[in-house]
Amino acid sequence: MAQESRKTLEELVQHYRCLRSGFLDEGSPPRRRMQGEADRAFRRILTALSARIRYLTRRYGLDDMADDAAQACAIGIHRAISCYDPQKAAFATHATWAMRGELQSLRHRVRLDQRTSARNAGIVTVALGRGHEADTAGALEIVDETAQQMVEEGASTHLASRWARGLIGAASDEKRITRRDGDRAWRYWMEGGQGNRAARERQRQAGRRVARHCFAIYAATASA
Repeated sequence: MAQESRKTLEELVQHYRCLRSGFLDEGSPPRRRMQGEADRAFRRILTALSARIRYLTRRYGLDDMADDAAQACAIGIHRAISCYDPQKAAFATHATWAMRGELQSLRHRVRLDQRTSARNAGIVTVALGRGHEADTAGALEIVDETAQQMVEEGASTHLASRWARGLIGAASDEKRITRRDGDRAWRYWMEGGQGNRAARERQRQAGRRVARHCFAIYAATASA
């Protein structure tokens, strides 16, 4: 019986992929009808995996948000279908791992305080309910609004640092500057001037000299 269920599931997946590929083909005229058939085929796949969805929802402790967990599982199943290779694994196994990833991500987003690292750091998830305190259906998660800006600034600084390091290395290899001047300019750019007035002036002059040679190398590379 289990083998028949797996075979039926494989057939449903192949049927859905065929419908989906036909729907995405611009040369196919009945696009609306094929989209409806594809949606119905996907619902049949969800129905075939409903027992596994309920089991994973309980396993990850998300019974109180079963609808959100079911939606996360549906996203995982859709992703699993798009990258499924029948030669490597059965679809049930492939979809299970995709659902586990989505459910784990959901649990981490809404229950940060249950992780060991969060408990050690003293992090607590705060939820604000609409109306009654016991009503958690409309809970709102408080997030750090500056996190994205901080991540983008850190990434841009890291990329700029790597780019500048590469130019300094190229200028040193071409004997346009010395390694000592490159290191001195790098510290001046990243940390600011340090030491007495004469030392800060040497760092500034080294920075200007290194920057001049680096821009020359960049201009030669860009025009090549």
